[in-house]
Amino acid sequence: MEDESTRRGPRRPLRLTAPQAKFLRQVWEYLATTRPGADADARLLALVCLLRAARTGVANVTSQDVRSLRVADPETTVSALTETGWLKTTPSAVLNSDAQTPAVCGLPEFVDNPWDVGAKVRTRVSGWSTGTLAHKALRKKSNGTRLAALYLTTYAAPGGGVDFTANHLIAACALDGVDELVSCLGELVTKGWLSDLPTVTATGVSAQLGEAVAPMAPEPPEEPSRPTEPRPVTADLTWPELDAVESVDERAKILVAGRESAVAEWVQAFRAEHHHGPNWAAVMAAHDWPPHSHPHGRAAETAFVLLAEEGWLDGLGRPYGLRPGARFAAGSGTDG
Repeated sequence: MEDESTRRGPRRPLRLTAPQAKFLRQVWEYLATTRPGADADARLLALVCLLRAARTGVANVTSQDVRSLRVADPETTVSALTETGWLKTTPSAVLNSDAQTPAVCGLPEFVDNPWDVGAKVRTRVSGWSTGTLAHKALRKKSNGTRLAALYLTTYAAPGGGVDFTANHLIAACALDGVDELVSCLGELVTKGWLSDLPTVTATGVSAQLGEAVAPMAPEPPEEPSRPTEPRPVTADLTWPELDAVESVDERAKILVAGRESAVAEWVQAFRAEHHHGPNWAAVMAAHDWPPHSHPHGRAAETAFVLLAEEGWLDGLGRPYGLRPGARFAAGSGTDG
């Protein structure tokens, strides 16, 4: 007889909250910059240790922990982190330890909880990462592929859209260049982690989590604050100017005239702060455009289409996918 869990199908890790996702993104930024370990096996162990030591500078690690990561050579993997001094322990201490007597591994730079991580946040993110890496779709995949899957899910916006730069993912996951990245992404498409091969955009690479994985994308901040810089100067825009024009398209042109690059720059700043694109209402409010409910709301909505057609914005059809377009990325000096 089937039990309830069987009827419901396999469980997947619950999505991270915004604070939890912020912490895990800090971890990825650190790994991409510091680069402990030269290959994906060592980088995966570094990720595990960092998630455990982020508050106290100490990670308890056992031999089983290392072997469960399915690294090719456990001793070599541990040595890659200890020989550089990044992880304060010895390979023998780790590989001869067990659950009763784990190896106490030090990460001195995290002794004082520099990221101000809460205990529950750290525990939740560590558990979520472990569950994600153990996902059925990632079984028997290389550690490079598993890390790439975790990275992409961490940075995904609600709905599963994710924009990233190839160099940052390669650095964070310790992949062996673009060729390995392409191979990993292909495996993720095959297993349904990604819906299709990512596409190259003017500002990086754009991907979409598969249907079964998209619900794992982190929650957005409940009340995202708008970045104060750069803020375009639009105070002189008055809606009576729109009243004098009958055509919605002409009203849209008035809203964006001379402000195309500034709007794209504001969107870029929002993405840098929140790791996803703003909704249209946020852009309207930031630029003193009529809201959806106003009689001129259609003109504001048409302004987005106009900016997209002219290459200033992209990603209009994806939830939280709004981003600067190719024209802004190319650094054009004209806003016409």
